[in-house]
Amino acid sequence: MQAIARQFPWAQQQSDGTFSFVTLKGSKNLLGTGTKFGWWTEELCCNDRSYTWGFRLLEDQHICERGGWKLPDNHIPWLDFGLSSTVPPKASTQFEQNWKGYYAWWRLPIDSPATLLLHWPLTTFRLLSLLRFVPSPPPTERHQLTVYLLGVEKEPDFVPIQ
Repeated sequence: MQAIARQFPWAQQQSDGTFSFVTLKGSKNLLGTGTKFGWWTEELCCNDRSYTWGFRLLEDQHICERGGWKLPDNHIPWLDFGLSSTVPPKASTQFEQNWKGYYAWWRLPIDSPATLLLHWPLTTFRLLSLLRFVPSPPPTERHQLTVYLLGVEKEPDFVPIQ
């Protein structure tokens, strides 16, 4: 964990060797519960029942990327490329399955805290790769793959970023 976290300039190691991202999220106004915190919303204590995980999937309109990420445009891994005026990233034939490769693929600066939410899709991609569902080398064009998740609670709120 320490070696991974040290890659990012915003990760602050605590005196006991752990990393706490509460201060980072608070400094960027990303720490809290409810819709105003976009995809960053979280239960702040075990008795907090003010947020129901997965309710956004029942809404008529999903949250937009700016509203979900709550980050500067150049720190957002855009899926709606019309809004960002960029083109979709193409998979490199030498795609590294690590944070450096993932950030390069998304054209994100390393100081973007997006990794704190992107661990869901990167972990899923790595798992699918290990199960040999991802061809090697990866295709240069995107393909759709439907993945069914069982026993999930919080993960449905992250579906839009995958």
